[in-house]
Amino acid sequence: MTNITLIGTVHIDHKGHERLAKALDHHRPDIICLEETPLGATKGWKTHLEMMEKLKNTPWHRIYSQEQIERVKIELLSSFYEQWVPKNYKNIKSDTKLYCIDDNVEILNPLMGSTQSDWLMQQLRAGKTIKQLITPADISIADFVKNGSVEEHQAYVDSIYDGNHEAELIQKYGREIFDLIVVKRDQLFASKIRTVHEKNPDKKIVTIVGAGHLFSGYGSNTYDLLADLNPMRVKLKEFDGM
Repeated sequence: MTNITLIGTVHIDHKGHERLAKALDHHRPDIICLEETPLGATKGWKTHLEMMEKLKNTPWHRIYSQEQIERVKIELLSSFYEQWVPKNYKNIKSDTKLYCIDDNVEILNPLMGSTQSDWLMQQLRAGKTIKQLITPADISIADFVKNGSVEEHQAYVDSIYDGNHEAELIQKYGREIFDLIVVKRDQLFASKIRTVHEKNPDKKIVTIVGAGHLFSGYGSNTYDLLADLNPMRVKLKEFDGM
């Protein structure tokens, strides 16, 4: 087994920030690879800080009950945790390097001008990322804040870690787009992780990507493509007991 650890996440996870902090503290990586574009990582970090600051300075009590305000805090902690938790870790362990291994432009270029790309391009122009679009967990912040049960939604999120959503995504987008935004991104992730490893053979590398890229059954996911390097893979929820 090499010094490569692949951690599978669910992109909306109320416990995600705690779990990921435990995971990084447990593995103490020299290098962290993120399923994110450079712009997305910066935007996610800044957005989180801005939202948390706004939460402090907004008279939420005029709109929500105290219980609902606590749910807002939980939702904010769930948002962008895959970017801001590694950023916090780097602030503590300053010699840690962060690499972004996603690239929206590279993935979408083959579809430019085709009818299949219309919907995706509309969503991206509206501020969505590919990662957000293919996240199985579907949650409205407003509905969750007013009506949602934290425990029930966390149980739903935890069930996603163990699911295989290939058929669901193919039905939603069609095989061509599935191959583009899932399979092609697996190839991109694996290639970039391999390059980082080749340039840093003695460094401990932790990669943070959606669990589907590591545990799905379509035979060419990120983990499968790196099998010759014997990486370790683990679901983020498994760090609860550590």
